[in-house]
Amino acid sequence: MTSKLALFDQTLSASLLQPINSDHDYKYEKILFSLKFYQFFRAYKTKVQLKILEQRSESGGEKELKFELSRADDFEFLFAETLNNEKYQVLAREHDLTVDFDTFPKVIIQHLLCKNIVNNLDDDGGVDARKKPGYHSIIDHGRPTEINIILEKEKSQCVFEIFSKTPISKGKIFAMTLWAVRGDHLIAHLLKICSFQSAKLCTFNKTSDEVEVLRKKCEDLESENGKLEESLKEFEELSDRIRDLEDELALEKEEKGNVVALAEEKDLRISQLEEDVDSMNRELDENQEELDIVGKMLREEQGKVDQLQKRNSLHQKEIGKLRAENSLLQRNFEKADGLLKKNDLQQNQQSLDIRKLRELEADLKEKDSMVENLTGTIGLLRKELEDEKLKLKEVMDSFERLKVENEGVKERLSMYRTQRYSPAPAGLTVHTVGYKPVLGQNSPYANPNMRTPFRDATTTASNFQNMNITPLPHAARFNQLADDTTGSTMTNTPPVMRNPL
Repeated sequence: MTSKLALFDQTLSASLLQPINSDHDYKYEKILFSLKFYQFFRAYKTKVQLKILEQRSESGGEKELKFELSRADDFEFLFAETLNNEKYQVLAREHDLTVDFDTFPKVIIQHLLCKNIVNNLDDDGGVDARKKPGYHSIIDHGRPTEINIILEKEKSQCVFEIFSKTPISKGKIFAMTLWAVRGDHLIAHLLKICSFQSAKLCTFNKTSDEVEVLRKKCEDLESENGKLEESLKEFEELSDRIRDLEDELALEKEEKGNVVALAEEKDLRISQLEEDVDSMNRELDENQEELDIVGKMLREEQGKVDQLQKRNSLHQKEIGKLRAENSLLQRNFEKADGLLKKNDLQQNQQSLDIRKLRELEADLKEKDSMVENLTGTIGLLRKELEDEKLKLKEVMDSFERLKVENEGVKERLSMYRTQRYSPAPAGLTVHTVGYKPVLGQNSPYANPNMRTPFRDATTTASNFQNMNITPLPHAARFNQLADDTTGSTMTNTPPVMRNPL
């Protein structure tokens, strides 16, 4: 043999069949594949080492496949068979194989042997199966198979069988006969096993020495472990004490946080109350200013009312005077009419009497018109007087409401001051009381039709002092009326002509 290439070298799980009675003639070659053949054998599971080598023959250099079976627990269990192309053709005809000689090892390695590989290091001789030849060329999803090894009664040969397994049946794929290896090859195999076992023994002795050293270290570690356990107990006690202290510290922090939160809440509440006090003081000042303005307006309105009443009394006196003059003129007219009738014959004085009579008639008409104008003016003044009385009543009502609201604000301010400067009981929650604005939506001064100059933000108390009250247009003419000693300003009649008698 020239060179060898290991295609497969793995430990497989197989069923080993050994003869039950060595004296019985089984006619091995004739009943090998008969079902009755298995009743003369005892079967049990075992692990076998399968090697598939590719080599060249020494004579012609022809390609050959060498199959070698061995067991780690039986040194004499060594069977081998060399398969060339000619032998493979016979095997293919016997089992109806559909692959050629070159493809045959690849197919059985990748598809038939993968499910039977043993990957345990101890069972596999201490060598990882993934590092052996043929492992990385195996497809993980191979067909489930079963391997049977049938020993001949003299252990000179064995049959290597591969079966395909399905849920309901089992069929043989192929079977080949392997012959026992003896002589130099067996000695070389045994020497190889001895060298491997000696190396394993040396490893074991080294491991035993290491175990002794580790045992001593273990005893030392156990003593140290006892000391550490005592230290651990002390540490656990200290840890419990530390946890208790941490819990107490957490409680103290929580209480401190609660106190700080209460203090902040109290400060916030005090600031809010101070803001409320400031706003209430501002509202009180505004209300006081509005009360002063309303009082001033009331005094002004009262002065206007007094002035209107004085004017009304003057107008009544003037009307009385005019009525007296009217009655006097009526009498004078009657006397003149009598005189005219008596002095019809007096031609010298006729022109003078007629002129006086005409003047008296004109003066009478003028007095009548003045009486009518004064009557209309008095009606207008009475209407204005009623309007002013209504406005005065509304102002007085507003003043009373403002006064009542001012009293309520003072009471609330006094209550706040008593609460502010007196200690509050524990657990008492202070709520801010909402106050009704003085000039809100329901205030009578919110009426845009009411003449309240203090509603304008640009108007101040000094503006009201500088205001000029314009008299009514009908009152100007009565201020210019003269008494009986002067002439009439309306008719420009001399006083002599007004009182001829």
